[in-house]
Amino acid sequence: MKKTDVLAEIFDVDKPIIGALYFVPLLGFYGFEGFEKILDNAIKDARALEEGSIDGINCITYPC
Repeated sequence: MKKTDVLAEIFDVDKPIIGALYFVPLLGFYGFEGFEKILDNAIKDARALEEGSIDGINCITYPC
């Protein structure tokens, strides 16, 4: 099975679009501003990606 077939099966579309959600600095990293800030930003960004009709989200922590 090709990779594109696996993604098509998971997302039920031929060519899924995956958006990236970058977290602001987490606990222990310079610039950490608290968990509330992390969650607020993540929810706002996830909603924007959803409104853009993406098929999935890849969550990435900072720094990567």
